[in-house]
Amino acid sequence: MGGSQSSQKDNFVNQANKFYSNKSQSYCVELWQQGENDKMIYDDTITPQGTLPHNHDFGGMPVFQKEVQDGCDVVRVKTPEEGGTRIMDTDGDLAVMAFMPAGFRDGPTPNKINPFREEIGNPEGDTPNKCAASLCHVVTTPINILRYNTITCDSSDIPLLNELDRIGKEACITLINGSDTMIGSLRWHLKQDDNIVMKDGREVNTKLLDTDFVNSSVYIKLQSDGFDSVIDAIIDSIETTFHVGESASVGYLHSHTRPTCFDLTSRDQMDTQASGNGYIKETLLKDVVDFIGCEEFVKVKEGEEDDGLTRTKTAPPKIN
Repeated sequence: MGGSQSSQKDNFVNQANKFYSNKSQSYCVELWQQGENDKMIYDDTITPQGTLPHNHDFGGMPVFQKEVQDGCDVVRVKTPEEGGTRIMDTDGDLAVMAFMPAGFRDGPTPNKINPFREEIGNPEGDTPNKCAASLCHVVTTPINILRYNTITCDSSDIPLLNELDRIGKEACITLINGSDTMIGSLRWHLKQDDNIVMKDGREVNTKLLDTDFVNSSVYIKLQSDGFDSVIDAIIDSIETTFHVGESASVGYLHSHTRPTCFDLTSRDQMDTQASGNGYIKETLLKDVVDFIGCEEFVKVKEGEEDDGLTRTKTAPPKIN
């Protein structure tokens, strides 16, 4: 999972230090989280990591933000009936949506779902993030609450973090128990065995091999002894993690929930790539909850006031 709790804590505080050392950036994110601005743009043209560029109609917004989801069909998280990977959503103050990672465009995966074999999504070894981390991998995001990352959360956000975990696990179990016609379900994976032609001309097969897994023991037992023989092990392995600071590709709070017994080799490659860049890829929910209340993080987050910062109102997005 990327190191001991002490190394995870050091990473969390270090990522917070990097983020909050840029006063203009952290202030613009703060105004967005408070609802004073609907975009994150500072110094006229700069947007935080994981948001759309300033000259986009939705510039300064992350793709999961409600305005983008409502107004930009290209990135909208669609239902399976619409050709997407959305599994479920909820209503209320802590409304969230859960879906499978998607958006793959290098080959014809169903509903653009991120591939599960590195041969498909990471053929050169440098694009593991184009792959899913595990079978039944679920991403869960808030619908209405604006939070940039775990390092911009505080203890008042713990109910939201727990809700992301709860719904993420519910959606993950939906995939585990789903029928073989449900894209991304465990039973659907078992019947995949098609040749597809990638945009670069390669022909690859979609059938999962033992070598596609970090540890294939549960998958092998599933195939030989049946679903009931491994269901407890699968459920017990489910974990929810967050991408802290630089490790997040989207600048909008989201969780990753998956049965780790089905972790894929791409997951290890993501860890290796993150380590090479000087940070940890995954942080467990329980650690995030501990860290956002720790003295070291609170001290960094509160920091010192900068009287030179200016409140700038961003223009509303153009919706065609």
